[in-house]
Amino acid sequence: MGALLVDLTCVIVDNSQIASTQFGNTNCRTSLQQELFVSDSESKTTKPNPGTIGWIDLAAENAGQIRDFYESVVGWKSEAVPVEDHQDFVITPAGSSDPVAGICHRKGPNADVPGGWMIYIHVDDLAASLKSCVSLGGEKVGEIREMAGYGTSCVIKDPSGAMCVLFESLSQ
Repeated sequence: MGALLVDLTCVIVDNSQIASTQFGNTNCRTSLQQELFVSDSESKTTKPNPGTIGWIDLAAENAGQIRDFYESVVGWKSEAVPVEDHQDFVITPAGSSDPVAGICHRKGPNADVPGGWMIYIHVDDLAASLKSCVSLGGEKVGEIREMAGYGTSCVIKDPSGAMCVLFESLSQ
């Protein structure tokens, strides 16, 4: 997958707590932020296939230590991203130039967000997917969020309690 970043949010929630902050404020921004995730065979104007995972974030008390852990354990590389008074990180697999994840501090906009990995899943119609989620026993968590010029997203919780972000791209 050729990673092209959206507005990285580092929004992480789990079954025990839902962050009281607005999901996906101004965290994890990079120079790559202006683009969307699409595979190498797709262009920026091609809407990603529904059901594909477009991004993964992790929020942690000490993002630097967690970054170091994953760099040592799995060989990831990182790029520092200034956020308020600290730095978060965009993660790239060794041997690749395509970022695949973000590791962010749980402070500032993420101060009340518990740790854990959060995936972003592409959908064709966010409103229809949210309606289906609720009708099948899931929950909408937080509000629908606009990613200026790129699409909309919303955190959901499935019937098992697992959470993810649904993302509808504006690309055609």
